[in-house]
Amino acid sequence: MTTTIALVTGANKGLGRETVRRLAEAGWQVFLAARDTARGEAAAAEFTAAGLDVRFVALDVTSGESVTAAADIVKAMAGRLDVLINSAAIGGPRTAPSDTEPDELREVFETNVFGPIRVTNAFVPLLRLSDHPRIVMVSSSVGTIAMITDPKWSGLLPPALGYPSTKAALNMLTVMYASELGEDEGQRDRSRLHRHRPQRAQWFPDRHRGHRRRRRRGDGRCGRPDRWILRPDGRRAVVKAGALLVVVLAGLGVTIYLMRTESPVAQPETSTVLSIGLHPGAVDYTRYPQLDEATLTARIAAGETALREAGFDLVSCQVPADPDAAEAVLRECVAGREFRAAMIGAGVRMAPEHTVLFERLINVASDLVPGIRFCFNTSPESTIDALRRWVQP
Repeated sequence: MTTTIALVTGANKGLGRETVRRLAEAGWQVFLAARDTARGEAAAAEFTAAGLDVRFVALDVTSGESVTAAADIVKAMAGRLDVLINSAAIGGPRTAPSDTEPDELREVFETNVFGPIRVTNAFVPLLRLSDHPRIVMVSSSVGTIAMITDPKWSGLLPPALGYPSTKAALNMLTVMYASELGEDEGQRDRSRLHRHRPQRAQWFPDRHRGHRRRRRRGDGRCGRPDRWILRPDGRRAVVKAGALLVVVLAGLGVTIYLMRTESPVAQPETSTVLSIGLHPGAVDYTRYPQLDEATLTARIAAGETALREAGFDLVSCQVPADPDAAEAVLRECVAGREFRAAMIGAGVRMAPEHTVLFERLINVASDLVPGIRFCFNTSPESTIDALRRWVQP
């Protein structure tokens, strides 16, 4: 049996680390790439001690020399690369656009935009040696114009040039790489890829032409003979087997679904879902002049009522902004229960000052409920749609 070989950047913590863990648990050989050698080696050692095939490689996405050296190491150790996941990113300045100087944006663009270019270009030769190469760009909903201009987001996300602009650029980079590399024997489907809206992307395995029979091989590989189709807003695009597929994803749940190789993680009989959100009393409303605690509380309550009426067994977990206190609340909410999915609200995910909080909640929930699926809404009103992408009541 041939093992799928993956490399994940920015993987010593947060979503990158969790991606490494889940792929390694699926039987993949994973290179955990990070610029912080001490933390990267410690994370890899922890996975290795658990019996997972994880290897640390030093990689600073802002350094061409570091990226080239990492590619050489992977080539020497593995001979090829099947999956490249560009996950490394930083937050950038939080100042208002009119108060932001160009020099303040250089670091975030160097990491979030130029970094994936360096890494992708350096590893394409190794990906071409794979029978089933894949490139994943981890983007964000804040990089989509449709999302940011949606009235439902009005007043919830303070305007800033750094992080949102880099993710918007990353989305276009992804389309351009797909236009060049996403071909199979001269055949391309560029038009569908150009319609891709990352925050709404859902991935499904192709069900026709012997798909079910082929999936039972259990060889742990992604790609051929399993082809993938992208269905944004009901439209589909078929990516031919053997193509070098470049995709852009918005969050951990989508990423893990794409990379899942065989049967889904076994789920408990219960239909309980966990709704994790920032407590309305923990929100700084001076930053959101069109919102107040009473309004937000009412919207959350209405959303939870709609979930229960739709048949979901909901456990609401409203956390404070302090990561340690939030972890304590989350552990209390989860204690003694089983969950099929966790919904993490936009108030936690989207504010740069809550990045550490979001990271903590993801990792703690994953530890407490192995195999739990994560989904993300854009407002309390869109929670049902987010959950239905992953579970049914």
